[in-house]
Amino acid sequence: MAVATTERLRSLDVVRGIALIGVIALNYHAVLNEQDAFSPIDATFFSRLFNPVSGVLTTRFAATFVFVAGIGVTLMSSRLKPADIDGVHHLRLTLLRRGIFLLLVGYGLEWMWPGTILFYYGAYFILASVLVNRSTRIVVATAIVSVVAAAGLNLWRVSERFADNYTAWLDPASLDTPRNVALRLFVGYTHPVFPWLAFFLTGMVVARRFTGERMITRRHATVAAILVVGTYLLRDLIRPSLITDRAASLRASAVSLQPFDRGILYVLSTLGIAILAVWSIERLVERHPNAKPVDVLSRAGRMSLTLYIAHILIFKLIVDVLGAVRPTGLDTALLLTLAVYLGGLVVAWFVLSRRSRGPVEWLYRMVGGR
Repeated sequence: MAVATTERLRSLDVVRGIALIGVIALNYHAVLNEQDAFSPIDATFFSRLFNPVSGVLTTRFAATFVFVAGIGVTLMSSRLKPADIDGVHHLRLTLLRRGIFLLLVGYGLEWMWPGTILFYYGAYFILASVLVNRSTRIVVATAIVSVVAAAGLNLWRVSERFADNYTAWLDPASLDTPRNVALRLFVGYTHPVFPWLAFFLTGMVVARRFTGERMITRRHATVAAILVVGTYLLRDLIRPSLITDRAASLRASAVSLQPFDRGILYVLSTLGIAILAVWSIERLVERHPNAKPVDVLSRAGRMSLTLYIAHILIFKLIVDVLGAVRPTGLDTALLLTLAVYLGGLVVAWFVLSRRSRGPVEWLYRMVGGR
């Protein structure tokens, strides 16, 4: 496999830079406006669009981040030969150390920002350290297992509600025991391994066929478009109009496209959206490689780890400590997002004009290895 070119890596950085603003916007809206974000009194188009639970945008930006992270893992291994045992061992150790670093940093952030994706990222990288040099068949099978396990578990939980057996214990409110940590990582809350590992592993598989020209080919994009359209059509055809009993509830859950239902159609549609997003941005970067927006966004992508942590700390300072921003609705959350994001673009430009990477990225590589 050829090593990615500078332009191709830049396109992935631009994807990260663009996805970051979506992640910040949805996080800020959910945390700032709380119940008004999840159940708005006035169900306007934008309130539905940005709904943290059921909105079309929810989790799609984060899933694209995870998909691109999987691509990055395969690119790390692109120079290795199967017979290079020492190289494979070093790569596995690097992924393991990076995963532990992200897991620990994410665990710390969990206490102030529940559901932070860094906590789950750590688990993805730890699992990737085992799978990175495995056959494509094994990687795909693991992805399928993660999706089917999540969908099956959710259907069981829906069924149990009709027996008055509520399964809230699978979503622990705190991470104060090893059991709760395992439940949060694998099955609960925002980005659990089941099924989110599938986004990561799909990125790994897609990058294995990268030849140095385009990461996402026209064939990939066509399949992705069919997935997106097909899942929405299938949902509308099968979903019951009324949910009156266990069977109807199970059917509605099985074809749900909402992220917290962990359904198979949700995973397929979100994967399709992520692939189409990378495909579109790759072509824009290819056509305008020297455009100033491309440079600015790619720098934000290169510093996305620093900027992600910064957006949490800034929110806690401005909202919780200083009380300078009040929860007045989606407009306030979006204005705060824009201010923080534009500030992050300026900081990324300034830092990367003088350094090769951001401060957290430097620490990440120092602890996790190169």
